[in-house]
Amino acid sequence: MDRYINSNGRVSLFVRVDRNYKQYTSPYFYLGEAQYVSHEGTKPASVVWKLNNKIPAHYLKQMKNTD
Repeated sequence: MDRYINSNGRVSLFVRVDRNYKQYTSPYFYLGEAQYVSHEGTKPASVVWKLNNKIPAHYLKQMKNTD
């Protein structure tokens, strides 16, 4: 976690809504670069990121239509 907290490195955020969609693996959505905000826990850690830009509207629509 230190590499995110103590660096000015670039972090690109990719997310997926579900692990699987129908019989296929769900695609990842590239949301852009993000800045570290906070975290809690370890193994697994829960991390809060702040996106540098808003999520594009067409991604939001796609994410809502995955069920």
